[in-house]
Amino acid sequence: AGPDASGKRTRRGTDRRRAAKLSRRDQDEVVVIFDDDDEDDRGRSNGGTSTSEPSDPRRRSPRKSYTNTSAVVTVDLTDSAPEPVAKTPAASAAPSAPAPRRKENKTIIENVARRAKLSRPPPPFVSSHRTHSTAEEVRFARDAGRPKDTPRVKDDEEITREIYALLDRRKLRLVLDLDHTLLNSATFEDCAVDGAGSLLESRVAAEIQAESARKRELNTENPSSSSSNETNRSLHRLADSGLWTKTRPGVRTFLRKAAALFEIHICTAGSQAYAERMRALLDPTRELVRGSVVGLATFDKFGVPEPGEVVKTMERELRGSEPVAVVLDDTAAVWPGHAENLIVCERYVYFPSCARKFGNVTPSLLERRVDESAERGMLATVFDVLQRVHAEFFARRAAARELRLRVEASLARDGARAADDDDDDTTRTPPRLALSSLSDAQKTKPKDRKSVVVPVTVPTLLTREKRRVLNGAELVFSGVVPSGADPSAHPLWRLAEAFGARCVRAPDDAATTHVVVEPANLGPGGTDKMIWATRLGKHVVTPGWVLTSAASFQRADETAFAVRR
Repeated sequence: AGPDASGKRTRRGTDRRRAAKLSRRDQDEVVVIFDDDDEDDRGRSNGGTSTSEPSDPRRRSPRKSYTNTSAVVTVDLTDSAPEPVAKTPAASAAPSAPAPRRKENKTIIENVARRAKLSRPPPPFVSSHRTHSTAEEVRFARDAGRPKDTPRVKDDEEITREIYALLDRRKLRLVLDLDHTLLNSATFEDCAVDGAGSLLESRVAAEIQAESARKRELNTENPSSSSSNETNRSLHRLADSGLWTKTRPGVRTFLRKAAALFEIHICTAGSQAYAERMRALLDPTRELVRGSVVGLATFDKFGVPEPGEVVKTMERELRGSEPVAVVLDDTAAVWPGHAENLIVCERYVYFPSCARKFGNVTPSLLERRVDESAERGMLATVFDVLQRVHAEFFARRAAARELRLRVEASLARDGARAADDDDDDTTRTPPRLALSSLSDAQKTKPKDRKSVVVPVTVPTLLTREKRRVLNGAELVFSGVVPSGADPSAHPLWRLAEAFGARCVRAPDDAATTHVVVEPANLGPGGTDKMIWATRLGKHVVTPGWVLTSAASFQRADETAFAVRR
């Protein structure tokens, strides 16, 4: 490892010397923990005089013990200072070589600590200045094992008070899904496979250019005004997430209007990080989505999504919200316990990869170069329903409160009259008719209840809104239900009944109004039910008529879904 033939030091030799020096230094470094009481004993030698050089260890006793409240430190100096032995004449004649002085400037305590041995392990978090009690150690261990993001569980009374406070502000709760309800996302890889990357890039550039022109126009008209480049943009390239995201037309107007009537929550089957990213995209100022944001996707230790069906429930922040909550989602199966709170919206499919995932025969909106209408689209239709439900709910609540006040005033007047009347026979009893008009829930003050009680629930109002759509229609299905299956269990049958239609197995000349036919299952001349309906002038429509009527909350035009022989 020395110099080479030319007399110069080689790189290999220098590296070896550095490694040996670091190894010796690591062996010498040991940390000893002392309390405040031991500070006076640190680094003192030669009668209490502090020095940077070690004193002769042979002048000390071979073993010392330092004790404090944290641990017992036993110092063993036998290796560095061997026991003295009897001197032989040869040994006494030879002069003793001086001990080599260490290059590092060590204090006395560092040399003593070099051979220190702890007789027992220190507490979990021993400080260099003070110790902690056993109770603190137990609490530390308990808190360390608890997940930091575990929310505090609220009791029923606290939840009830929060919901009543929300109702006093004339607001209900609205739970929104993200994917295919408010927006649609696809990865860069999926869009590249579909060959849509260049088209999307050009559309983003066009939107940015339009936003810049609008901003310049606003600044020209009003120089003090300010606008964001992303206010009206609907297509976003999220490089940090590797996603293309297209917001549904009218989503910001929908959120702004809905936030005035509802406390908005988000519940998605995606990850929590995805939910937070989309929330920041839809509501960057956090003024609209004031409720919880929950992502239900779970991942293994390698970051791969765990398989399994996603089930959405009203738990945690939404616990107890069933009487006052509306849910908007494109998939009814993920809300098995809250079908009465659910509004199933038409699925928003903008990217080709998403259309393939759902097996859609119709091309995606991007492939067709079209999009929904912001003024007459799905979100505008849903808001009209939400507005009617909100108005009816608080009108009924105000009427119930007014009735309660009238009854209480009547009871107070009768009580005052009874107190003024000295004749017990003429004492009037409270009016039973007025008292019986109040329900048990209305007789109990809200602060005395442990569950939310309202004059009418949101599920009841939603059911009325749905049944109004196809009320008066009687449907017969032909070629829709598989042979041998129970027609009443078919999803289309159940959807039609949920929206007010009456479904029958056999047609009736007087009552039946529509025959729902699946064109793919028709023969050359059609089915018997179809021939019968054509002869009597009944409507012969595809299943799309039922689906569109349910999605738009109004009866669709039969001519747009008519089936011709």
